[in-house]
Amino acid sequence: MNNYQLSEKFNEMSVMCEYAGENIFKARAFLKASEVISLLDTELYDLEDDFAIEGLGRGAKEIITDFLNSGRSKSYDELKARVPEDIFLMLNISGIGVKKLKTLCETLGIQKMSELFEKAIKGEIRTVKGFSAASEAGIIREISRINSEKNSKLFFVAEKLFYDIKHHLQRVNSIKEITPAGEFARKLPVVKKLSCSIIYNCETGPDKIAAEIKNSLKFNIGTLTEESVVLSILTPENFAGDFPLEFFLIRNGDKSEKIKKILALSIEYIKTSVKDSDLKINTDSMSESDFILKSIPALSENFDRLGFVKTAPQHSELVWKTLPAETFKTLKPFTTDKIKGAFHVHSDYSDGTDSLETIARRAKEMGLSYIGITDHSKSSSYAGGLSAERLGAQIKEIDSLNLKYAPFKIFKGIECDILKDGALDFSDDILKELDFVIVSIHSHFKMPGAEMSERIRRAISNPLVTMLGHMTGRLLTKRAGYSLDEEIIFTAAKKNNVIIELNSNPYRMDIDYKHFTRLSELGIMISINPDSHSINDAMPCINYGVNAVNLGAMPEDGIFNTKSAQEAESYFNFKKEIAGRLNKQF
Repeated sequence: MNNYQLSEKFNEMSVMCEYAGENIFKARAFLKASEVISLLDTELYDLEDDFAIEGLGRGAKEIITDFLNSGRSKSYDELKARVPEDIFLMLNISGIGVKKLKTLCETLGIQKMSELFEKAIKGEIRTVKGFSAASEAGIIREISRINSEKNSKLFFVAEKLFYDIKHHLQRVNSIKEITPAGEFARKLPVVKKLSCSIIYNCETGPDKIAAEIKNSLKFNIGTLTEESVVLSILTPENFAGDFPLEFFLIRNGDKSEKIKKILALSIEYIKTSVKDSDLKINTDSMSESDFILKSIPALSENFDRLGFVKTAPQHSELVWKTLPAETFKTLKPFTTDKIKGAFHVHSDYSDGTDSLETIARRAKEMGLSYIGITDHSKSSSYAGGLSAERLGAQIKEIDSLNLKYAPFKIFKGIECDILKDGALDFSDDILKELDFVIVSIHSHFKMPGAEMSERIRRAISNPLVTMLGHMTGRLLTKRAGYSLDEEIIFTAAKKNNVIIELNSNPYRMDIDYKHFTRLSELGIMISINPDSHSINDAMPCINYGVNAVNLGAMPEDGIFNTKSAQEAESYFNFKKEIAGRLNKQF
């Protein structure tokens, strides 16, 4: 069990304490332990049994030791017995917190998600105090969404599990290499199955290597198929909970590198790129597993002729469907080193953890040339939203730090709330004192699509607006985006020279990469914005944004933060000059 999994267990214990009515301080202690573990640089399973970590008490240490030794904890199991069986699955329903869920479960005798869905379909939810027909309909929609995303994990969660697996399997002498495959290799924001390619020494048979893997990871073997002399599929059970794993066992040899590359590409891309005559099999009615087993040998034989060697795994996900063949063949992966700076960074003026000076110093150490500070505006009081006075104080501090850290540049910005009617949370007189303005929605998510689209259109039509933040408001695997008409928003963004944010927080990844082709056609720029609340999170989030850029094949000249500090400042000044001219006209 890795640190991420242990952190999640303590977080779950905190939630279960709240549901069970335990002492609030006990719940906070579990939450504190979760936070401490999540920030550790070293995996706990690599430490000695008598480890000591500041912030972790004796009780937390005992729970950790139990999880590491047996995968279970008595304290955890005792709390789990006092809450509904599907508590965490049901808490994924947007708008349902612990208190509301407890009311529903205790009133209607619910233990499982399926029971909640059945009660909602029968119209029983609306009979519970505090719930209505509308909230009942919302629960039905949310459960349908959750079921469609069942077992899916965010990319960074899959990534942590992959490196945990790799750490354990590196001890198996007969394994030569462990690499990503499938959706994980293509770095999708949400991964439905973690696939790995395992290249093993020729003298070791698939049965033997499977047994060695089983002993190392301590899971039960689901399926070991030997229909191909070069490839076997090993499906583990009971290792990663409800997250499916799939291992491709490949004998080391002349074809192993080719097979590894093929396994990283999307099956849809391969099927579209080859003819049945190339494979000498009919691929129309084949399942993915059958396709892999039966076609990989033929594909590896024709690898160079079919052009797979030039195809990046991420580019096979979408762009081959939409881009001209010649353009697709010349695509090159976009890399993080092309990012010159980061916007949408929160400081301790609102709900961030770091001071402005810490942010500036660390960003400079990371190799960035500039940073754009955007704390919350006044309506986001839950996130420490800034009053006009505090924003003024922040502006003065940034001016002082710019003198100290030059030529590194700190741009003065705000994440300004879009109010219900599309007006902005600060007046133009305040906004014009800033270098740039990001506008975002943080309230009234359930407006009809036409009203939501008009709300956003009005907001980004303000000439002082530079960027539109997290356009759909989605939280991957947690909350669907709100209803809107993207074309209305894109048209307004084009007309008003507004950049659309690619919010690269792994929970958001909003705007979706599938829109990049359209944005590129319209000449609308994106900005890879980390939406970081700690400067240490900024670069990992930017990396996730780079993944999305490759998935959607956004051209480099369409990415705003590939520009230098001077180029960015010129763009901001251009926007403010336009705003000034328009203001004089009226």
